[in-house]
Amino acid sequence: LAVARLHEAIRQARSWGFLGRDILGSGVDLEIAVKQGAGAFVCGEETALLHSIEGRRGMPRPRPPYPAVSGLWGKPTVINNVETLANVALIARYGAGWFRSVGDVDDPGTMLVTLSGSFEHHGVVEVPTGTLLTDLMTHHAGTDPRAVNAVLVGGYHGTWLTADTFDGTRLSRTGLKDLGASPGAGILHALGHTECGLARTAEIVGYLADESARQCGPCKKGLPRLAELVDELAYGRASDRLVKEIRRITRLVDARGACRHPDGTARLVRSALRAFATDIESHHHGRCTAADVLVHESGRKSPPART
Repeated sequence: LAVARLHEAIRQARSWGFLGRDILGSGVDLEIAVKQGAGAFVCGEETALLHSIEGRRGMPRPRPPYPAVSGLWGKPTVINNVETLANVALIARYGAGWFRSVGDVDDPGTMLVTLSGSFEHHGVVEVPTGTLLTDLMTHHAGTDPRAVNAVLVGGYHGTWLTADTFDGTRLSRTGLKDLGASPGAGILHALGHTECGLARTAEIVGYLADESARQCGPCKKGLPRLAELVDELAYGRASDRLVKEIRRITRLVDARGACRHPDGTARLVRSALRAFATDIESHHHGRCTAADVLVHESGRKSPPART
């Protein structure tokens, strides 16, 4: 659907004279080509994306040289996402003052936020930067913040925030900085009270390990091992030894890969160890906080669902 809409937008732009040869009599020739990616998670990395466009396997490139020096087909390449280009067009039309009139003072404008997980409403919404996290949950996700146990901010390479941090937290780089988080890709994934945060993290880390390019040691060896350990933490008997080993492997993969995929995975795991410390302690004693909530609500104990 997205690709079809892009082709239709290009057709309209060409019919109005905004694309093609000598656009609007300016003497400038401009064409747009749409290339569909391979769909792998790691192809979101800019150099892997360039490889994919060139018809090669989507593998991150060593840097330097950076794409601005040698990018697509070896030529200098500027890489932006669609949201940035849309903002550029609006700023060109309405001016910088208009753009800065909404949002966080230090990080003005609006941002696209993807809502997923245990929120009542899923989808993509546009909100001013600096929007209160609780307001976004209530007005856009249709969910009482009290029904949410934690939120993963920034996508699978993001940071878990627990319910005790929700009040007063604003969705911007400035607003999240003190919590060690960032809006990242603008994705919010909610965790309900009856879901085990360690189990959800184990699922994500397993996915990230499978989606790696497997071209460097941290991805080829480190992430699969990290996935095994986090899975053991979620479904086995947690222990100090296990947590210590997870921290050790996390240090080994961080900042040592060919791209930032291992770094993002390390960030996720570290935040999970902080956010779900109570769950780790419960698992150490053969219990689960999520299951205990089900006991309280239904009067009988059920294990947390492994999703």
